[in-house]
Amino acid sequence: MSKREELTSTTLRVHLAPPLPARRFLFVCRSPDVKQMKDELRSRLKSIITEQIVTVKDGYELMDKDPVADLLSHMDIIVVHLASDYEARVSKSAVCASTKDEDSQAQFSEISTTNTADMGPRSVTISSVEHGDLNLAKRRKVRPSKIMFPVEQSYMVSKQQGSNEEDESSSDSASDTGAPTPKPLVHAAGITAYTTAQLDALPEVPTSKINVGDAVAFMVAELSADMVPGISAYRIGQVTAKANGTITIATLRDFADRPLATKQRSAKRRRKQLLFNQEGSGDAGEPQSLVGRWFCIDGEEGVVRYCGPVDGTKGTWLGVEWESPTRGKHSGTHNGKEYFVCRVPNRGSFIRHVARIDFGQSVLSAAKARYIADAEELTNVPKSIDGKRGKIEVVGFEKIAHEQGQLTSLDVLWLDGRRVFGVADADREETRKMLENVQTLVLARDYLTQWVQVEDVLRTMPNTHTLDLSANHFDAIPKSSEQLHVETLRIDSSPGLSWQDAANAANNLSAKSLSFGWSKLQEIVPVEIASVEELHLECNQITEFAILGGNLPHLKVLNLGNNESLKNIPEIKSGMFPCLHTLNLASTQIASWADINNLSRLPSLTALHLTNTPVISGDYNLARAQTIARLPQLEKLDGTVITPKEREEMERYYLAHCAKSIDASGDDLEATMAKQYPNIPELVRRHGLPAVASSAQPTTIKSRLVKVKLQVASDLGSAPKAEQNKSLLLTMQVRQLKPLLMRWAKIRKFRVYLRQDEQEQWIELDEETRNLEFYSISDGAAIRAVA
Repeated sequence: MSKREELTSTTLRVHLAPPLPARRFLFVCRSPDVKQMKDELRSRLKSIITEQIVTVKDGYELMDKDPVADLLSHMDIIVVHLASDYEARVSKSAVCASTKDEDSQAQFSEISTTNTADMGPRSVTISSVEHGDLNLAKRRKVRPSKIMFPVEQSYMVSKQQGSNEEDESSSDSASDTGAPTPKPLVHAAGITAYTTAQLDALPEVPTSKINVGDAVAFMVAELSADMVPGISAYRIGQVTAKANGTITIATLRDFADRPLATKQRSAKRRRKQLLFNQEGSGDAGEPQSLVGRWFCIDGEEGVVRYCGPVDGTKGTWLGVEWESPTRGKHSGTHNGKEYFVCRVPNRGSFIRHVARIDFGQSVLSAAKARYIADAEELTNVPKSIDGKRGKIEVVGFEKIAHEQGQLTSLDVLWLDGRRVFGVADADREETRKMLENVQTLVLARDYLTQWVQVEDVLRTMPNTHTLDLSANHFDAIPKSSEQLHVETLRIDSSPGLSWQDAANAANNLSAKSLSFGWSKLQEIVPVEIASVEELHLECNQITEFAILGGNLPHLKVLNLGNNESLKNIPEIKSGMFPCLHTLNLASTQIASWADINNLSRLPSLTALHLTNTPVISGDYNLARAQTIARLPQLEKLDGTVITPKEREEMERYYLAHCAKSIDASGDDLEATMAKQYPNIPELVRRHGLPAVASSAQPTTIKSRLVKVKLQVASDLGSAPKAEQNKSLLLTMQVRQLKPLLMRWAKIRKFRVYLRQDEQEQWIELDEETRNLEFYSISDGAAIRAVA
């Protein structure tokens, strides 16, 4: 999308003026000019508007040929009037109204002198005005605060008293008494940033003394509240004609009793402003308070490292460190003098403190923009949608908008990517009152750079128990003497922070859950964190984690998933990880069963994740059996609960695998197995020794056959009704065995059981995808179908 297209896609706040229904809504304008914008509005409001409309901004009409991009900015207020009602209102209140400019040239305001008694000395009655594009070509070439228009004289227009002759006599007398010389109001360099107070100080001159070409300032009389609520405005212009007691003025600009920086902010740089004054570049604070602040200018971000003078230059400079590696020119040194130090070399430069620098916004401002503005947008959803099979009603959005727009009822405040820098001093009490119920606060990808900003937020919102500070711009997190509390702290995606910084943050807030993932963490230094019970360090570059065992005495959950540099599990010594019950090692490089054996020294370990690790690659059933048999304390593996029945089967499978892998028999079998594999004596005591099988792998189909007895009976305790000897492949699955039994026994509903010999118990074969080899079946075993 081009820059021009961005400007013509503008979100506006639309207010309907009486006699139209009292409605306010957000309107996304994509029209290039005002005429098409009005057509869009009429189309949207066709159910309540059937005639021509007039759009008004800051007290005067927007002309049809005026480009939207030059006159309207993001979240500007425009008031929609019925054309007939607007003309009557202007006539009645003597407020300027706008008409169409056919020639697209600069048009003029006709100001008539009157004897109206209720007007103030600086008020004039405007009989008509034709406000046009005001040389838009020039307006595009200069900043909005300057309009190139050279004139020599400037005055405040005073009220005409009596006839023209009286005016001349009074002006002569004023001249005789030494009336002050008019001060220049408009200079060749352009109109500068005047305030209403400065305009009040200009000398008053009767209209008879004003000549063509002079610049004048006059206060708009009886400005209606629905046009510009609560604002008294001055209008500045140049006298273009004078005849019969009436002067004609070309309107140049308006001044109002509100912050000029807010009024003059351009469409490209203005941010959302709804029912509050936006805190941005104009409210950045005193120069020294800017040091350490994150900022954005023309799409490039960085941090202010220095604010002050630079030798050999005039004015104040900002020494900044850019986030982009392509922007910096030095590391904070100019002409041999060091003004600041960059964390990353050659990222620094000096820039002027200009208005278009964005230092972010406060928590309250971001909350209002995120929730109140979005809530108003929900009220504009159409009540019904025409579908192929009729109308589809849309219900419930008004309720959602109402609930979302009530900041005092919010318990989750999601300000991810909203450029939040903290709490503003001006709205601290309002923030405390409006957001006192917030419990979950998300400030990820914002403009936080210093830990004191976080503490300030938490002091203002003391009920917060979950805090997300991921992907901010902290240089470091120091230890704090002030003890604040949150339950869960997330500082993910923070590669600029070390393990010491993360530990300081957790200790400062007494956090029970700490997440520090995706931060390129390599080294863990010994720092005690007594409060943390859950620690998430996934997607880092950790190679060793044993040091955590002695510094997190209450740790219960440890997530080390996707640490591809982690290749071994350290030896667990006495007292390490005494409370750890859940360990995630998924997608690591753990490849040795000796590492898994080390986990048996964790007495509280009940849940383990090993998916996508080399140690369980290949036959997953065998790997699962080995893990379960080696770690008798496990209750859950890779998210699946280990049932008592599965544990028994897996331990038998493990014993059979161990017996096949060694060359021993008889009395030496158990001792030999115990030397090579863990937990063998306990498993043999519970399940007995497995049948001895040759360790050589079968090479023919005949060598892979096992001779079994197929039986059918009514229960396991009675004698079989029928019996048959059968040779079966060890690779046959249970689901393949069942049709064979069905055809032979001529029964449809039955359960299948296995017994190696008469001294053992029957084992039900209920896992249909497992093959017979899994159950360590040998020649002479009985397989019974119980109907």
